[in-house]
Amino acid sequence: MTDESQCDILTCLRSRLTELHSTEYSWHNLRGTVLDSLDKAAVLVPLVITDDNQVEVWLTQRSENVRHDKGHVSFPGGMKELGDASAVQTSLREASEEIGLRPDQVLFIIHS
Repeated sequence: MTDESQCDILTCLRSRLTELHSTEYSWHNLRGTVLDSLDKAAVLVPLVITDDNQVEVWLTQRSENVRHDKGHVSFPGGMKELGDASAVQTSLREASEEIGLRPDQVLFIIHS
């Protein structure tokens, strides 16, 4: 795959996802709302461009040994921890823990 074809795919994905992205999700925007009392969590939606120019979505399957949602298929992600300053940091930390995806391997198409 050439850099040019990857760029075209990324440009197309970014354009379409930006068009569909209708809200700015940010924890500080939840203060004072009904959602403010909920536990904070974030997910990363990993889109991978394959060698034959296809776009794949990586998912995880929850263990049967967890308390909730045993065996469910999900995006990598989880609960905010004290050191997480943003949903982006939470999603990157969780993706690293769950699927070994390093933050330097991630190119954000869109994020708040």
